[in-house]
Amino acid sequence: MRKVLLCVLIAVNVVLLLGLVVTVFKPQDASAQPVPLSGNYLMVSGEIVGTTTDAVYLLNLGTRQLHALTYDKNTREVRLVGTRDLARDVGGAVPTIGPTPGRYGTPTRR
Repeated sequence: MRKVLLCVLIAVNVVLLLGLVVTVFKPQDASAQPVPLSGNYLMVSGEIVGTTTDAVYLLNLGTRQLHALTYDKNTREVRLVGTRDLARDVGGAVPTIGPTPGRYGTPTRR
């Protein structure tokens, strides 16, 4: 009787161990923003050209604005670097960049 009980306990432990291994080492599914559930925002990480700072670019599809956000390690705050109005940029108006207009020069048309 003890041998049967010991074999059953060993079998249960093996099944539990296999279940644990399958759930832990199963590759996670990559899930981007599904279109119906994404709302009206897209986020992309990238670098700011000319600096060593990385940024998160937030695109508001409803208002067609692009926001650049950085994290300041000293103050531990998220900082808005600048905003672009994409509707105005595509419409042909001269764009301004964030809180400091003209910082990157005037765009030239070709």
